Amino acid sequence: MRKINFMKVILIIVVFIVGAMLITILGQATGHTKGGGPIGIVITVGIFAAARAIWRYNPESEQTKDTTADKQSLDKNS
Repeated sequence: MRKINFMKVILIIVVFIVGAMLITILGQATGHTKGGGPIGIVITVGIFAAARAIWRYNPESEQTKDTTADKQSLDKNS
């Protein structure tokens, strides 16, 4: 469990670094002095959404998923 949390933290740090680089490059290309303008805001929201998705990912829940309810037979006599 500790290994998974450690990897999540590393991935989130990588996402923030890549996002910051994108915003910096965009800001310099468009001539904005602070951030990348409106597109920079969209990238920032995407960074936070990616961090949230990485943190919520839980591979153990996929393995313990109960699929017995999917094997119910349907009544087709109508």
